[in-house]
Amino acid sequence: MNRAVKRRQQKLAEKAAKKMGNAQQALNVAKQHHMAGEFAQAESIYKKIIRTDPRNFEALHLYGVLSLQAGKTDIAVDLIAKAVACNPGIAEAHNNLGLALQGAGRQEDAIESYKKALEINPDYPDAHMKLGNACQALGRLEDAVESYRKAIVINPDFPEAHNNLGFALHGLGLYEEAAASYRQALALVPNYTEAHCNLGIALFKMDMLAEAEASYRQALALNPDYAEAHNNLGQVLHKLWRLDESVDSYRQALALNSAYPEVYSNLGQALKDWGKLDEALDSFQKALEIRPGYAEGHMELGSALQEVGRMEEAAESFRLALTSNPNFGDAYRLLANTKKFTEEDDDLKMMLNADAMPDLEDDQRMSLDFGLGKAFEDLQQYDKAFDYFSKANSLRRATFEFSLKKTEIHHNLMKEIFNEDLFSKHLGAGLSGDNLIFVLGLQRSGTTLVEQILSSHPNVNGIGEVDCLHQVLCTNFNLDDDTRLADSVNQADTNEFSKPAEEYLELIGRRADLQQVVVDKTLGNFMNIGFVKLMFPNAKIVHCQRSPQDTCLSIFKNSFLAGSVPYAYDLVELGRYYNLYRDLMAHWHDVLSGFVYDIQYEELVDDQEQQSRDLLAFCGLEWDDACLEFFKTKRQVKTLSIAQVRQPIYKGSVEAWKRYEKQLAPLLEVLE
Repeated sequence: MNRAVKRRQQKLAEKAAKKMGNAQQALNVAKQHHMAGEFAQAESIYKKIIRTDPRNFEALHLYGVLSLQAGKTDIAVDLIAKAVACNPGIAEAHNNLGLALQGAGRQEDAIESYKKALEINPDYPDAHMKLGNACQALGRLEDAVESYRKAIVINPDFPEAHNNLGFALHGLGLYEEAAASYRQALALVPNYTEAHCNLGIALFKMDMLAEAEASYRQALALNPDYAEAHNNLGQVLHKLWRLDESVDSYRQALALNSAYPEVYSNLGQALKDWGKLDEALDSFQKALEIRPGYAEGHMELGSALQEVGRMEEAAESFRLALTSNPNFGDAYRLLANTKKFTEEDDDLKMMLNADAMPDLEDDQRMSLDFGLGKAFEDLQQYDKAFDYFSKANSLRRATFEFSLKKTEIHHNLMKEIFNEDLFSKHLGAGLSGDNLIFVLGLQRSGTTLVEQILSSHPNVNGIGEVDCLHQVLCTNFNLDDDTRLADSVNQADTNEFSKPAEEYLELIGRRADLQQVVVDKTLGNFMNIGFVKLMFPNAKIVHCQRSPQDTCLSIFKNSFLAGSVPYAYDLVELGRYYNLYRDLMAHWHDVLSGFVYDIQYEELVDDQEQQSRDLLAFCGLEWDDACLEFFKTKRQVKTLSIAQVRQPIYKGSVEAWKRYEKQLAPLLEVLE
């Protein structure tokens, strides 16, 4: 090589080095602006570098990150993808490309980018966490949990990974594990507002309401403008029946974000329970003004209208819900309960069309089939009706595990604990309770009808089904723990029954004026009659009975809140549960003779006036003619028989089981 060629190559190398040096200097200046938040200056320099050198990896990558920070996700994806093409061996670039793809809604592509980052660097905790985020966004919760846990193994002090792991575990229904993860995040960062809020959600799911309230209040102390925390606090306060505080929390959430239809719906539910019906309906309407296609909002409005007896308007709301979501099984079921079918009308045709959809999810098909069973029963096509009821029950029963053994053990334990000696030992225990009426029994036995008759009296206030007695018994006597229950009761002094009585009165005092007679229509209190006697010896117990066959059939024909009536969905289990209930009621009659008043549904519908007079006399109430016209009362009614209690008494459901005698053979055999 001659000297001239060597000199030329040397000059070119010097020129290139100078150019690279200038580019690096410019890049350093751009980084300084970028880190200082001076995005416009940084962007200008990145652009100049890229115009001079279109394959400058660092400028492409950092300009892409800046664009992502500025919310320009499409530009970020383009720039970081070009950077990765220039240098595919940098894990951080693949990680940031994944983040940009997620921002653009391309979750599957994001997952591939995170996996490429982890192929280059398996010990990259941020990539594991972001991979978990993408999996969670796609509903792949088990994969998300695995990714978050890998991130935590590499970096145990990674608060975001602990928080996000909690969120994924929460989605899997593992609330205790989720709470533990949130607490780990908070141990690392005590002022982690989102983790406080998330912990509150998990605690709420576990029914740890006081602890959930504390978590939400901590989140709000850190960030008073956290609309979601205000909404969640409202839900806790609602469940605690602190309705004025609940309404205030929802309204604070809406003051921060007025375009929040779910909060308007929550506010509507609280106002409805508070008895402020006009405000509740207005709140549901506002939710629908914000989101006219909000199917759940239409259904909640329909349910509220149904409770106050505006059946035609309720039906129209349910139809609007189905216009927005044709797969909404609960709306079909509620629509069927607003009317009596006399022909195969447009509503029934719509329901049959939905039932023919092969991709309808099982939980929605279950609700729909309950509605179809009701429709065909109205049409007196009983074989077809029972087929739909059977399909609906089979679908529901397949969703949970249940054994009657625990129920049997608990009932036997209650009979063993609450014997004549116990009541003799604690004569004079508790508070008087002479203004309390407990209406109880099994579902579908006429309890709502009895409550409606009583609550039509001007001196009576019905509070419906509440969890108040169960709540105070769990707190004071370990009611839900059969291993500790007997000791809790047997070791109690006579004066110790006053405290839970006071707590119960405080809870129902949030729902009713204690200067009036209060009716608690919580059906499952038939198991707790012994506690009622010790806490409120002068209370009235009204036990509603109906023929075993009609009671069980009516239970089988209806859908209940998930988890509340687990024995309802199999005929043999249903019959066996009925026998356990019947046996426990016989025990209460034996040991507490005269304390429980039985009212028979068939006798009530046959002779309404005399049975009502006898009922009021037992309850110490003077006769009032309003009790004969219970269907005219304006009070809210929450029951599966919501249409029937808005009408005068009728006898059409007496001996209804005979229409299905052949299909009910497994039940009838157990009952016999």
